[in-house]
Amino acid sequence: MTAELSVHFRRRCDAIATRWRNQLGLANFEPLAARQLAAAMTATLYRPKEVPNLSAEISTFMECNDKWHGVIVSFEPRTILYNPQQSPAGFESTIMHELAHFLLHHPPIKLYALTTERYYREYDDLIEREAAFLGGCLQIPRGGILWAKQGELSKEAIAAHFGASERMVQWRLNTVKF
Repeated sequence: MTAELSVHFRRRCDAIATRWRNQLGLANFEPLAARQLAAAMTATLYRPKEVPNLSAEISTFMECNDKWHGVIVSFEPRTILYNPQQSPAGFESTIMHELAHFLLHHPPIKLYALTTERYYREYDDLIEREAAFLGGCLQIPRGGILWAKQGELSKEAIAAHFGASERMVQWRLNTVKF
């Protein structure tokens, strides 16, 4: 996945993650909660039952469906809808991914509801890979990985420290050059 993203883009993502941590007074080895970054970016996070004017049928379906993670509802104002069924680590990853779309100035996608149980969305593989990469950098920055490796932290310890899944930790370990 990352081999297809340019070195320039990957460095840009590392710089964005570092810049946001600096703005929030955090070092690269300190965890950055998704809610903290969302608040700093003036992005509002909603679960389906909190969305005004969303029908009870759709809200209930979305609240109980584990087949989706999150979606940007609006770019102005910045609004993200997230699935409350996710694990805490999944929530962190999802929100960082959606915030990455804002930071990278990605165009909005179109979502088409076919029924309350089926939908279709436009999908751009490159845009999603870019958001996934920056989202991972925001959650566990390059400096955080280097700090963890220097301290010989286990994957489990790194995951707990950054509020990430072990899968995310392994992915970041694989993407950071030492």
